[in-house]
Amino acid sequence: MADATTIKPLNRDEEAFLRALGRVITYLPRVVDADMLEEQPISATEYMVLVLRSHPTTGGPGWPFSPAPGGRS
Repeated sequence: MADATTIKPLNRDEEAFLRALGRVITYLPRVVDADMLEEQPISATEYMVLVLRSHPTTGGPGWPFSPAPGGRS
């Protein structure tokens, strides 16, 4: 791992990309939530709770948020 004295600062293009990526990460969940609320009366948070609760709690592949076997949520 490089120490702080050898890390080069970002160039203009890299900095612009990271700023744009930050905006996407900030606004995309809001846009998706607003779209979901327009289509159905359920927020993204409520949807994720339903998705996670509707799957077995075995911690199977593809569900990294599932609790460990025997765990309660």
